[in-house]
Amino acid sequence: MRHFIISEKRDKKTHQHTLQCVAELESELKQMKNKNVKLSETIRKLEESLEQAKKQSDSETQLQENFKLLSIATATQREPRETLQSLSDSMKRLTVAEQVTASTQQRALQESDKSEQLQLELTPQHQPTTRTGTVLATSS
Repeated sequence: MRHFIISEKRDKKTHQHTLQCVAELESELKQMKNKNVKLSETIRKLEESLEQAKKQSDSETQLQENFKLLSIATATQREPRETLQSLSDSMKRLTVAEQVTASTQQRALQESDKSEQLQLELTPQHQPTTRTGTVLATSS
């Protein structure tokens, strides 16, 4: 029983740590999504600017600058996507860890129940038997 309590405390700490990690990952995910939205808006503006520059085509230099900016913005947008994928993978691993913890707890509980059941089965066999009744004594 003592081992079960220690295991339960450890599992509770692990669960709390897991919840804290999930909260941190969700916060980071939210920040990455916001950054991605801003980068998408920047890319859209740069694409519009590039289209305007193509239509005007009076300045080759302006067109090249816009193209460079678009290339930089596109490359920068890949980073949040990779980070989002990494966060998604981490959350999957945390889910698996929680499932393993739950299975371990269940197994420990089952083993604890089996141990208690075995003790209950063995206890009546090892206790002294007491007999109650009336003894009749007769004198002849």
